[in-house]
Amino acid sequence: MGLQILGDKKKSNFDDNLADYVNGIFDKMPDEVPEQEVVSSDFPFSVKDLLERGCDARFSFDLKGEKNHNLGYLSSLKTALKWAKEKNGVVASLPYLIAGLSVADENNFLKGIWHTAHSEENLGIDKEGKFFDKGTAVVVVVHGGGLLTPNRIERAYSEGLSEEGKVKFEENEFENLLKGILPSGERIKLYSVDDVKNGKVKNLFGRYGVVTCYKNYALPSAYEKKDFLNNELVIARAGTLEYLDKYFENVKNGSFIGKEIVYHYQSYKENNNLIPLGSGLYIEGTFKGIQAGNFLGETGRFVVVPQKENLQNNMTIIEG
Repeated sequence: MGLQILGDKKKSNFDDNLADYVNGIFDKMPDEVPEQEVVSSDFPFSVKDLLERGCDARFSFDLKGEKNHNLGYLSSLKTALKWAKEKNGVVASLPYLIAGLSVADENNFLKGIWHTAHSEENLGIDKEGKFFDKGTAVVVVVHGGGLLTPNRIERAYSEGLSEEGKVKFEENEFENLLKGILPSGERIKLYSVDDVKNGKVKNLFGRYGVVTCYKNYALPSAYEKKDFLNNELVIARAGTLEYLDKYFENVKNGSFIGKEIVYHYQSYKENNNLIPLGSGLYIEGTFKGIQAGNFLGETGRFVVVPQKENLQNNMTIIEG
């Protein structure tokens, strides 16, 4: 069982040397992997670059960890980070994928299947009242890489994920995140939803966080346009209002009691103990809605956009 290259540009865009590269990790995932990619403050990639050169590396082969987790998500993240470093590229965040889907046509690879975003959703308590009243349960949506690094995910596999398949953080990890401090010591900018609405996020596809209230999870999962565009959790996940309207129009589904809707999935159940938790974010395959799932114990399909000079040919890689 390995990967094959096919000349079908409708499904994916790939470097013709990538198949040999990723086939080598079927028996062993790459060891020397950066925990985070270097994200430029003047993000050097456009939406057109994503559509034309994005590569969706999916590795859902059957590698089991100590707690019987499928390591597809971890291997996909590791390989995406390593390949992005080698190609001077970037692993696409959720705002970047949403921007791409706002203009992608039906033959583009972004519309062909689901994709994992290099974004994450972390739940915990705002003990110091930095963003809401002290003791408020909040969600910190981090784009471009945050707490869920390969090493931290491996540790979570060893310690055991939550019942929902999420990473269980220590309190100090979440408290540092609310200060904008990542495990590497890097500091990131944290924004409120109002900041996003007012266009204060400068590097839309870079690394930053948006903080919203946990109560926003107690909402339905299918939205008509007005409700979708005004939903605070949707806005935090999108990182900007700039592409949301066109994204809705381009992916909307009319099969829900005759209404045009976009799905927007929540995945945190009632968390009475309020243990800090972390989850990846996805663009769902069938309806192209946004989802925070339990796939940390399953598979992943991250998207890498390489620098133009590093991409030799547009090809497709599939499992064979």
